[in-house]
Amino acid sequence: SRLRCIVLLDPSGPASHVDVELGKLAVPAVDNLLEFNFREIPSAHRRAMTELSDGIVKVAANLALRYLVNRTDFLHSTASWARDELRTLIPDDHDLALLRSHSLFARVGHSGERAAELAYLVQAFSLQADAVSRCKRLARSPGVVEFGPRYASVRPKLFARALFEEAWIMSVGQNSNAFIEQLPPRLRLSLVEQAALHAPAYVSEELVRCAQPFG
Repeated sequence: SRLRCIVLLDPSGPASHVDVELGKLAVPAVDNLLEFNFREIPSAHRRAMTELSDGIVKVAANLALRYLVNRTDFLHSTASWARDELRTLIPDDHDLALLRSHSLFARVGHSGERAAELAYLVQAFSLQADAVSRCKRLARSPGVVEFGPRYASVRPKLFARALFEEAWIMSVGQNSNAFIEQLPPRLRLSLVEQAALHAPAYVSEELVRCAQPFG
């Protein structure tokens, strides 16, 4: 995630060139920020917000604000909030389609010997051809993609869960057997790994029924 800041130089001091570089904030740092700004929220709930946001400050803060508006509604409709927040952060339908496709898998290869994985998703999900550049842009802002040298994945957990269910309903549905059988072996394993973390119960049950193709 990225933290925006303004750096003010002291005009009375000597002129100098200043480079400001901010890396990804660690989860404990985000937890401390929530504690400082939202002391009225119980610590256990703040930790849950930090965990769900994967340390993305903007998402964690928005979760806290939603909690303050209606605590009961927040505790029972986090998934609904995640979908609303996604629409705010990601207004482009092609970007959302890309995120949905990636959310089904723990990681998707995009370069080198693993580039065929993203190429498969582009074809299978009718994605835009500029999928790699879109992933890079979404990783920079708003930070909903983790983009490494070889792999890309959706973050935070809160969005991955909502997107996984949307992708399953919209792109897999009643054709789960055919979908799984057609997946390249590495993506098939990546699907199982992601489902263990983020799939709703009915999808997990469906994957158990389709276990034969994994053999």
